[in-house]
Amino acid sequence: MTELENKERDLKRLQTWNEQLLNKLTDLNIRRDGQEVRIEVVQEPQVASAPAIPDRRRVALLALAAGLALGLLAVHVLDTLDDRFRGIDDLQNQLRTTVLAVLPKLRVANGAGIDSLQVHVAPDTRESEGFRTLRTALALRDREARRLVVCSAEPGDGKTTVLANLGVSFAQAQRKTLLIDADLRRPGLTSMLDLRGAEGLSNLLGGNGKVGAAAAAVIRPSGIAGLDMLPSGPRFANPAELLAQPRLAELLAWADKVYDQVLIDSPPVLAASDAAVIGRLVDGVVLVVRPEKNCRRNVLRAAETFATLNVPLLGIAVNQVKAESRAGYYGYAPGHAYDYADSRGSNDDPGEQKDHFEAARRSAA
Repeated sequence: MTELENKERDLKRLQTWNEQLLNKLTDLNIRRDGQEVRIEVVQEPQVASAPAIPDRRRVALLALAAGLALGLLAVHVLDTLDDRFRGIDDLQNQLRTTVLAVLPKLRVANGAGIDSLQVHVAPDTRESEGFRTLRTALALRDREARRLVVCSAEPGDGKTTVLANLGVSFAQAQRKTLLIDADLRRPGLTSMLDLRGAEGLSNLLGGNGKVGAAAAAVIRPSGIAGLDMLPSGPRFANPAELLAQPRLAELLAWADKVYDQVLIDSPPVLAASDAAVIGRLVDGVVLVVRPEKNCRRNVLRAAETFATLNVPLLGIAVNQVKAESRAGYYGYAPGHAYDYADSRGSNDDPGEQKDHFEAARRSAA
């Protein structure tokens, strides 16, 4: 017997059963509450055109929702793992302070010593303009900051280069400036200006004579008019204790009478306590940050250190910003509206530069 014959026989049997059931239902007379209830076939059963399960539309919507949720989760995980600042807004909001200037990554200098400083050898470049922007931003503050510490959260952020170029910029504006290398652990400024082995700050702090006479004996001219340098001097076993001596405060008081500006290079905040010790003796701190290098938590820890000790954090110098990243940073930096063709370099008349600087400072006051 073929399969078709089997199906036909099953169909006839089902039709017979169906007729029998209909006959019984027709004959059945059910009464409820005195009323007759009859049952009849309303509609013949039909084969569905599509399966009831699975619901493809519902499955597609659930898959889309799951994809979006996984995407948001991935973004959150990446954001947690990437502990770096994403721009000026993020930097300012997290640190609750101002970005004073955005400094581009400098080209490798061919010279040595003072001739390795960008602002000195190439004053009319965009790179040099960044340091003049930093100088102007400091001048525009309500309170004049004559004693400044330039530091960073960790080594390798370029704080020494920023300080040296900023010092040249102040000198070009006819501000008699003293650079002090107070990083007695790794004296980068002393090495940069080829003053290794010379007597300096450590000799002065460890001495007993009058501070003014001792300072005059160890301060060296830089080769740039109006810019002097106090090297770190020989290394001592406990730099933090040496810097905590009262003679450092006496030195800064003496320098206030001789110089218009004093810039101090200190060790990184998280590497040693020296920056905090020096910070209590100055008008404020400029924190150098490299957004593409520094971890957010380290920079925040550095800022919290100053806040705990009531050391004024004047602002941030964003350093070594690469060319491809500049669009995300330059638009926010103070002084960003300048026309580069009008930038003021050392080719301007020095007296005119000083007039511009003093005018900016007076307008802020």
